[in-house]
Amino acid sequence: MSRVNQKKERKGWYCKRTASDTVAEKRVLGKMLEKVLVPYIYRNRVWCLDETRWPISFAEFVGLNEQLLTKFAEIHASHQWQAIIQYYEDIKQELQSLED
Repeated sequence: MSRVNQKKERKGWYCKRTASDTVAEKRVLGKMLEKVLVPYIYRNRVWCLDETRWPISFAEFVGLNEQLLTKFAEIHASHQWQAIIQYYEDIKQELQSLED
């Protein structure tokens, strides 16, 4: 099969994914997390108990934190993400103290 036909075939929904595609997607996702999403969350932390003002909800944070821990350990260990973890832990403690 020629290279042109291979490119045409890969553009369709029916194309098979290769290991190199997955590695490239993980690299792009990691860069997006590191350069865009984590800095956005870090900059937009607001100390209030109204969840609508938080950059991401608590449920989204828990899911993202688990994914970062398993798939992007270097991003999870970064200073910004550790500060975000501390922020959500402090909010959680504050909410628990209000319930008591």
